This record gives sequence, structure tokens and C-alpha cells, in this order.
Amino acid sequence: MKRFASFTGIDRAIFITLLGRGWNVGAGLLTIFLVAHFLTQEMQGYYYTFNSLIALQIFAELGITSELNWSYSAHQHSYNKTIILCRIL
Repeated sequence: MKRFASFTGIDRAIFITLLGRGWNVGAGLLTIFLVAHFLTQEMQGYYYTFNSLIALQIFAELGITSELNWSYSAHQHSYNKTIILCRIL
């Protein structure tokens, strides 16, 4: 392993990350094959519909989280300015 790492410049953490990504690719390909082979067209429609909804939910949660963080930060910033102005006066 050390010889491979020195030759390629890949350390243990990067190797484990690449191994995990490779596992995800392999599992995804296997899932596509199994869905196409064992599910009817109607069930495939349900499968891909729910997967799409889950993907949309992830993007919605990312947007809501960033919006809430921005709103909270803006609110705290204005509150802190008010406190500083009150102390000056």
C-alpha cells in the first residue's frame, strides 16, 4: 500500500473516498439492472417518481436552510447594530 501511495500520490483517506465512490457507482448500476429486471413498468414508474420527489426534497431543504440562516444572520446583525447605537447614545 505504501509503495502504491508513493507511486500515485494517493494517501489512505483519498483511497477510502475513491473506494466509497466506486461502491456507490457499482451499487447504482446494480440497482438500475435490478429495477429494470424485476419490477413491472408500473412499479418502475412509482420507483422513479418517488426517487425524483426525494431529490426535489433535498434541494428544497437546502434552499430553506440557507434562507433561514441568511434571515437569522440579518436579524442578528440589525439587532447588534441597535444595541451598539443605544450604548453610544
